[in-house]
Amino acid sequence: MTDSMFLTLGQTASDQMMTGGAPAAAPVAGTAAPGTAAPAGAPMAPQGGGMMGILIPLTLFMVVLIFFQIMGQRRDKKRRDTLISSLKRGDKVLTIGGQLGIVEQVKDNEVVLKVDEFSNAKARFTKAAIQQVLESGPGGDAPAIEVKASNDKYAAAR
Repeated sequence: MTDSMFLTLGQTASDQMMTGGAPAAAPVAGTAAPGTAAPAGAPMAPQGGGMMGILIPLTLFMVVLIFFQIMGQRRDKKRRDTLISSLKRGDKVLTIGGQLGIVEQVKDNEVVLKVDEFSNAKARFTKAAIQQVLESGPGGDAPAIEVKASNDKYAAAR
């Protein structure tokens, strides 16, 4: 066998033909003189940190995202606990089911709501079912009294 039959690394058959059949020495990575370009086909030295360069910032981003999510949930839970503990008679509330009512009685874990003014219908709900306090009542045991002005024209006709 002749020397022209063997190809060196990084060399194609057409490259060997152009050099006259003599195998060329393969350049070693990092041995090029400073300021000169590496020859075509020379293996490149690895650049960057590879997978760790991507994995570390991504992990830090996920940790920060989870931290802020947990802190937001704690803040919402604390706000909801203060809302439920501050329920009092006369508060107008909205339940998670969409029922509007006025608090008539507050017990340990349940609330009695007046859900209809005309028929005086009442319903019992757990405190966890209260979603929002729409209007705060007077705070005492006295029920809220709404005073409406009478129309003088109709009052004089009677």
